[in-house]
Amino acid sequence: MIIVVWFVALVVSLAPQFGWKDPDYLDRINIQQRCMVSQDIGYQIFATCSTFYLPLLVILFLYWKIFKIARRRIRRRRAQRNAMLEHSRLKKPADDAAASAEPKKCEFLPE
Repeated sequence: MIIVVWFVALVVSLAPQFGWKDPDYLDRINIQQRCMVSQDIGYQIFATCSTFYLPLLVILFLYWKIFKIARRRIRRRRAQRNAMLEHSRLKKPADDAAASAEPKKCEFLPE
């Protein structure tokens, strides 16, 4: 993943040097002494999409997957906790004098 990021950055930054530039690019650099990004509309779209929109979509996709997994785990834990509480309510207390009539609390589950 890191190699892909560096490769995209390299392609975006070197594309104007290898010909993907507007006609006034060299004039701005050599004569006007102004360093500006290539104003070619195709390059601008490519650079914007590859350095902003594509990473945004990747991040949103990964966050969506993380959200789904977290939600599934929370639901599973909640169901396990409810099952344990229901099981402890249904379980009859022991006949000895030390046992109480109240259901016992599960110590290993978070509240």
